[in-house]
This record gives sequence, C-alpha cells and structure tokens, in this order.
Amino acid sequence: MDASDTYSRRRLLRTGTGAAAGLAAAGATGTAGAQGSAYEGYLEDEGTWGGETVDATGMAEVTVRVGAQGNGGNLAFDPPAMVVEPGTTIIWEWTGEGGGHNVVSEAGNFESDIYEQAGETFEYTFEEAGVEQYFCSPHKPQGMKGVVAVGEDNAEGDVVPFGAQPDFGGYLDDVPGFEGGAAPRRGQEEVGVDVGAGDDGFLFDPVAIHVDAGTTVVWE
Repeated sequence: MDASDTYSRRRLLRTGTGAAAGLAAAGATGTAGAQGSAYEGYLEDEGTWGGETVDATGMAEVTVRVGAQGNGGNLAFDPPAMVVEPGTTIIWEWTGEGGGHNVVSEAGNFESDIYEQAGETFEYTFEEAGVEQYFCSPHKPQGMKGVVAVGEDNAEGDVVPFGAQPDFGGYLDDVPGFEGGAAPRRGQEEVGVDVGAGDDGFLFDPVAIHVDAGTTVVWE
C-alpha cells in the first residue's frame, strides 16, 4: 500500500422494522487457497475464524460488519477474512454492539475513529496485491482482528465464494440489514447467536451462519 490509497468515512441512517429470522447451514468447503500460512498465524486467536476466506473477487465494494458476535461478546469482524481484487473498496459498518470499536491497519495504512453507534462506516480502497492485517485497538487482546487478502494467490485456507453460500429461498428477504450469504463459523464446536439484537431488539445476530455438521449452536 502507498500514500495514494485513500479512505473516507460516511454515515448511514437505517430505518424500518421486521420479524426476527435466522438460519444455520452446514455445507461443503470451497476451493483451496494458498498453502502454508499466508496470514502468518494472525487469526489464530480470532475466535470466529474456522480457516475459511470469503471470496469477494469481482466486487467493487464489500461490507464487513464491525461488532459482530464472537470472541466472548460482540467483538468480531464479520467476515474475519476475505479475498478481493486490487481496486476493491472495503466498507466497515458498525453494528452498534460491543462498545466502541475502530479499524486499524497493522502496517499503518489506515485507522478509523472509535465509534459506538450503529450505522457508522469507514472505508478503504486496496490498490496493491498482498495481505492486509487489521484490528480493533480496544479489543485486540480479545481477538478482534481481520485480514484482507488482495489477489487470489494471497488467500489462505478454504476459499468460499459468495455464490456457494446456501440459498435460503427468500426466507430472510424481510430481515432488516440482511444482504445475503451466511457468516462463516466452520471449524468450531460451538457457535453463539445473539437473540434480541438490532436497534429494536427483534433480530438474531448473525442472521445466518455457515457451520460444520455436528456443531452446537447456542442462542443467547
């Protein structure tokens, strides 16, 4: 990354209500990513990462949720690892859960302010191939970290394309904020889902999850 990379912050106002709905899907793995440790063990203490990298190649903008359920609270980025093409803009969007969070590049390429309110956003455009490691400074000790692999050769583990996500047949179309796909939670024996999330307390968080067969889901 160089100084020409730009970022900006913007506010989003979300309105509307809807029925609470949620799904858990157990499915097959995607294609294999880079062998070895492309992420240098950075996500080993990140409690929601099960070895999958979400494939967002071909997308101009991708959203990562800040303050998703994980790491003993709403202390996770969702998804924690994704692969994009050079020129892609990542938009981090705050859920309003888990206290104040920020987004900080380990390499010093970007740093957001600390926000608590739902709907706050921060964005950064990744121009060069490589692996970007980032974290939330208040909650890094709890494992609130993420990785963006820029270029398919830099992805680690199973690469799960958005197109391979379960098809919910429109069941979740009326859930506020649901944009399709399922939060990756494979590789974990037990996964938590918050009950009563959202501004009105009428949502499950995450709304949809992708788990291995035999995983225990705990609604709390």
